[in-house]
Parts: sequence; structure tokens; C-alpha cells
Amino acid sequence: MKTTTLYRPVGEKEMILIIESGFKEFPPRLEWQPIFYPVLNEEYASEIAEKWNTRDEAGNYLGFVTQFDVLRSGNSISCSECGSKKSQRAMGSIRRTGEF
Repeated sequence: MKTTTLYRPVGEKEMILIIESGFKEFPPRLEWQPIFYPVLNEEYASEIAEKWNTRDEAGNYLGFVTQFDVLRSGNSISCSECGSKKSQRAMGSIRRTGEF
């Protein structure tokens, strides 16, 4: 199977939970987060981490960019369970690629 690399900007609290999981799981979405929001390129994830996360008191004014792989089926990527433990095992390690 082929994989696709996705990126997800996170704040400090989420990054700490990712580190505590051994870089294996994203934490559950926060109550105010309606969706799990990975993006397709590192540049856009960096822009979000720098412009949004660094202005967010809840994230201690820190932004991080994470990178992870998802399995691809044909031309589609299903990320409906990206935030669940089930899919984390399939994705492998989460990597930190940037911090602001």
C-alpha cells in the first residue's frame, strides 16, 4: 500500500501529549475543535502554527508542526479516524518538523 504524508499544526499541550505517547498518538480533539485538521503541505502547516498557535494562550503561545503518514487506497485518503488510536497504529510515528 502507498502512503501519503500529512502535516498537523499543534499547540504546546497537544505536543506534550504526543511526546508522552512516544510519538505514537495524537491526543483527543479539544472540546472546541470540531474536526481533526491535517493539511497536505508543511508550508501551510507552518503558517498555521506560526500565525495561529503562537497567539493562543491555551497552547502557551507555542506552535509545532507534526508530520505523519496515512495509508492511501487508490486516489483517496481517508482521515475520518486519524485522531483515533486505531488509525495511529496504522500511521506509524509522528514526527515534529517545526516549532515557533
